[in-house]
Amino acid sequence: MLSLNGTNTGTFEIRTYSGAKYSIDLDRHTLVRHPSDEPTTGHLRRDDSEVVLLSVLECTSGCPALFAIDLGILGVPFTLRSTSTVISIFRTTDSAYELPTVLEKQQRAVNRIIERAANREERPEGCGQP
Repeated sequence: MLSLNGTNTGTFEIRTYSGAKYSIDLDRHTLVRHPSDEPTTGHLRRDDSEVVLLSVLECTSGCPALFAIDLGILGVPFTLRSTSTVISIFRTTDSAYELPTVLEKQQRAVNRIIERAANREERPEGCGQP
């Protein structure tokens, strides 16, 4: 899967260039960020904790993702959480027979993203503007 934009249901795992992994449940409106084990990766409030997902504003392979979340802070209606470049999006509820095809497509997409990132610094064409 190359994008969550326009998707309303299902559970997904998003991996980003920084090594962070996001577990997204669109049915329950929840998001969990799992930071990379690398010491250079930053940590965010509520890492490894479920937060309320208000909206997926952008989530496309090759672009940074942008989520509106509720951290449960009194007087703060929402927080925008952006990610480093999304390198893979997996529907975690796919059946076993579909998985190899999904993995092959994801690997090709990841290879293209890494190649583009190595060749330029600017935002990839087609990414939404936060």
